[in-house]
Order: sequence, then structure tokens, then C-alpha cells
Amino acid sequence: GGPIVVLIDAHNSYVVDRGDVQYGTPTAEKLVADAKAAVRAAVAAARPGPIEIGVAAKTDYDLPHQGIASQGLRTLVVRAAGSTSAYLLIDGNNLNTGMREPIVRALEGVVDIAEVMTTDNHVVHESDGSTNPVGERYSASSIARDALAVAREAIANLAPVELRRGTKEVPDVLALGPGYTARLLTSIGDTVSVLGNALLTTFLLLLASSLVVLIAVP
Repeated sequence: GGPIVVLIDAHNSYVVDRGDVQYGTPTAEKLVADAKAAVRAAVAAARPGPIEIGVAAKTDYDLPHQGIASQGLRTLVVRAAGSTSAYLLIDGNNLNTGMREPIVRALEGVVDIAEVMTTDNHVVHESDGSTNPVGERYSASSIARDALAVAREAIANLAPVELRRGTKEVPDVLALGPGYTARLLTSIGDTVSVLGNALLTTFLLLLASSLVVLIAVP
């Protein structure tokens, strides 16, 4: 069969109130076209050969002050077909727009290709109750410095590996897309409204009953 393709939402370009990309929109169509072109190019350029992988991490971040959760900054470096790529994963809820580029530039000359992603971890909301994307509390230059150090450590850890793949279908999984989420929130709102009215009615009945008792008892 053909190649197995996995599309990953990198969560690395946060813009306030931009909203979701809906299927069928021009943006979505461009994403699909670009993904197809990238897969075709990758298949055409693929050639067998040895592969090396190195990993490293920095986890000593202070969530309330730096907006990065306990998994910190993790880097996977892959060397294959004469090219070295670094994939950086930051444990946070998205990345402020404009943060990705200086991080990638910091790795120029160290790796051939670099990409930055975040885990979309919403535990960072606990610090102040807001979205708190990476970069809001920790500067781009600081993250770029950390990324460079962790990437160099991962490169030092490069070792030959073998790859295997497998797939498993998980049935009956319900994805909470934007439409379903909206319906769910509406249902919750209606339920709370009904319960609120019921509680108010019950309270008024209890209050009326107590007045009757007070009037009836000499």
C-alpha cells in the first residue's frame, strides 16, 4: 500500500480569537494541498540507509513564572540520508506568533531542519486562569538558548536505531469537534438554567411553607 501519513497540529502560532480552521475553507484546502505536495516530495526523495536518533530534555521550568509545564522542553534529533533534523516539543499551551522563527534560527548551523511544537497542555491555565501561551512569560531569546543547548545534547546522544511501525484501529471514538462542543455547551447551559429555575421554585415553596407554619402556630 501507500505511505501512512500522520498530520500533526504543531500548536506553534497562537493568535487571539483566530478560531478553528474548518474543513472546506480556503485555509483548510491549502493545508490539504500542501500536505499532499510534501508527501509526494518526501516519497520521491526517500532512499534506504542507516538512521540515527538522539534525545534530550530540559525540565526545570517554573510553571507560574515561565508558562512551561513539567515535561519542559524535549528534543528529538534524527540523522538520515545525510541530513540532520531537530524536532522540539515544549510542554505548554501553544506558542505566541513570532516565537517559532527565532528558535529555528538559533539552530541554524547545528541542524539542517528544525521545527517547534507544543503539547497543547492546558495545565498552564492554572497559573493565572488565562490561555498563557509559551512566550507570554518566557522570552524568545531564553527559549532559543534552551533549545540550542538541548539540541546539542541530543546530537551528542545520537545512536544507530532500527524502526518498526504498526497500526491499531480504536473503534467508537467520539471526537469533540467545534460543532459537537457547541451543542454540548448549549445542553449544559440549558440544564443549568432548568436546574436553577427548579432550585428557585423549591426555595420559594419552602419559604412559603415556613410562613404558613409561622402563621398557623400561635
